Amino acid sequence: MLRRLFCTLLLAGGLLLAGPHPLVNGVDAIGLMVSDLDRSVEFYSTVDARSNDRWFQHVAIIVSDIDRAYQWLREHKVQHASPGPQLLPAWNPNAGGIRAFY
Repeated sequence: MLRRLFCTLLLAGGLLLAGPHPLVNGVDAIGLMVSDLDRSVEFYSTVDARSNDRWFQHVAIIVSDIDRAYQWLREHKVQHASPGPQLLPAWNPNAGGIRAFY
């Protein structure tokens, strides 16, 4: 999972150069402090994460054109969880009305 996250972020970095208008405005520093690197790599590489797990962390990459970003990710065979960009439900006051792709 951790490797997949880093690969996705690296691929998203490629979107910075995709066309005259960048899809990604920036990626902030991402750090993960662990006491045992080998154990942590094993944990993040083999655990099936669910969004309701207490340890689950969410990373969002905000883009100006989600349809174009989705197309680029599909063309580059990036693994994904959702069938495509979807509208988040209005009952969620922090995210309702936002289109997202997981």
